[in-house]
Amino acid sequence: MQGSEMIGKNTMARVNLTVNQFDKSHKFYSGLLPEFGMTTVNDGPDFLYCVGARTAIGVRRCDPEFEGERFEQYRVVLHHICLRAKSR
Repeated sequence: MQGSEMIGKNTMARVNLTVNQFDKSHKFYSGLLPEFGMTTVNDGPDFLYCVGARTAIGVRRCDPEFEGERFEQYRVVLHHICLRAKSR
């Protein structure tokens, strides 16, 4: 990129969450996300993935060694976020 050239923004492509209480999270998100117009495209024992418009949300079961951990808001924790750009 040169000078004031900017990346054309479009939308958020996806967010993936890794959770320690997958069954509870699955119940919550599989009920909530369709209310936002999202369609479930993967509903497995360890991963829920919903897509709507141009955005997706994934909810993944954490690895067994982390099941006892609790969420801490200010701890580094996001699995990943993917943004979509109109151009490179």
